[in-house]
Amino acid sequence: MVIGDATLREIAPALRSVEDRIAREINPSVYTRDEFTKRAASDDHFISNVLGGPRIPLLGSADELDDLAGESVAD
Repeated sequence: MVIGDATLREIAPALRSVEDRIAREINPSVYTRDEFTKRAASDDHFISNVLGGPRIPLLGSADELDDLAGESVAD
């Protein structure tokens, strides 16, 4: 999952590089900060699954993602 102002087209080259390094495919979902926050607040199924499951942060941290989602989703 990518949260920010970048588009999938902009991040695709970097993702390919990371996929090569970790020997694993990355299937990103791209959200603006506002869209992610709204989806997290509305208990979006995908967002809830991501927040409740194991994560591998490539940039930032799991704590930052939890903070952005709000405590009610991360608990």
